[in-house]
Amino acid sequence: MSPIDQIDSNCGQDCSDSCSTSCNESLNESCNQASSENCQNTCQEEEGQLACCQLACCAVCASSGGSGDCGTFTCSIMPSGIILPLLGSIFLALIGTIILGFFQAFDSKGPLYITLIGSGCLAVGLSGVRLSNKQHHTCKNVNKDIKNVLTTKVGLFTINHSHHPKQLRENGHEFKIGHNKYFCTGCYGLLIGTIISIIIATMYIVYGINEITLSILVIMTPLCFMPIIVRYFIIKNVKTPLKLLSNCLLPVGCCFLFLIMENQFQNWTINLGLVLLTITAAYLRGLMPRIDK
Repeated sequence: MSPIDQIDSNCGQDCSDSCSTSCNESLNESCNQASSENCQNTCQEEEGQLACCQLACCAVCASSGGSGDCGTFTCSIMPSGIILPLLGSIFLALIGTIILGFFQAFDSKGPLYITLIGSGCLAVGLSGVRLSNKQHHTCKNVNKDIKNVLTTKVGLFTINHSHHPKQLRENGHEFKIGHNKYFCTGCYGLLIGTIISIIIATMYIVYGINEITLSILVIMTPLCFMPIIVRYFIIKNVKTPLKLLSNCLLPVGCCFLFLIMENQFQNWTINLGLVLLTITAAYLRGLMPRIDK
């Protein structure tokens, strides 16, 4: 059995779920021989790393003579846990854009600059790159072979590129590179699209846009949104390539829409609204994996 097959398919939900409480409860119920303190610390110290906590739980269960079946982690989230982070992100973007607006006399490109900064931060987060010494304690209970499948170490950095349980990997939520490296289609699809969007937006700021290019963007924008619409509202069980493509094109489509509106209206208020709309769309996209099984 390969290391990746040792990870139980029922170990949990998407890594974006909050896990401090549910991980501890499930550990007490199904992993009686595991160390609840280690699992709790893992979830609290690296919020959002639920998958790693689940793997630690499974590994400890198996190593202590258990069946390795950790049960199903049910991470119920209160409505406030969904709304408050979105409101916080919108508030920060709003304040940042307004402050920059005062320095730029509310230049219409100001919201675009804020979007570029936010996109850069998003790209770093999606890449899964972390300092190795910071991640050393997070997965210390996971078998080394399993960690090699989920992460890649490059010098002082560790890239956490896989976090889905086996059943979701086989359902196309991750793609495989080489013999044993799995990468999340959501994270890395959005990462590719975000990088492309940053490049396109930077070129727009430096060189502007002509009428021919503008016409192309108008035609391409709805096409960029079609794959994500098909994936979530028409054909739920799509192949991995379409999942990767839909995630790649989503930020590119948002970028095209932003540039079209900026070029046509050059209005600070409209662009601010697009920033807030983009944040909301990105946040809702992050919630979709919780119902996309």
